[in-house]
Order: sequence, then C-alpha cells, then structure tokens
Amino acid sequence: MFRTPKLPDSNRKWLAAGVRFEPNTQWSLDVGYTHLWIEAATSTLAPAGPVPGALRGRYDSTTDVLAAQASFHF
Repeated sequence: MFRTPKLPDSNRKWLAAGVRFEPNTQWSLDVGYTHLWIEAATSTLAPAGPVPGALRGRYDSTTDVLAAQASFHF
C-alpha cells in the first residue's frame, strides 16, 4: 500500500454525537463531537530520483473534531 507521511491514513472507527438547543422559535444552537480511532499503519517509500535513502515509518494516531453552529430563523 502507498502511504505517505503527509496523510498516514488507515482503517478507522468513528464515534460521533451531537445536540441541538432551541431557546425560542428564532434561534438554535448545534454542537457536535467526533472521535476517530485510526489503526496503526506502516509506510515504506523507496528513494525518489537522485535522493538516496528510503523513508520507513509507523503511524499511530487519533483525531478529535468539535463543531458548533448558531442559526437564526426568520
């Protein structure tokens, strides 16, 4: 598999949740949260062109995403 250090992606599991709060008929507030567990992955890139050496690495990561939105309805 071709994997670079710029985007060391792999299989992953997601957990996401969100809520909406409507204090009145005109306003609403949405908040969401997501956590990703990304499986460990390895990368081995052969030398490119005249540059000697190879790049070998192991990637183990997680990601958190938090989002919020306020809406005004008219």
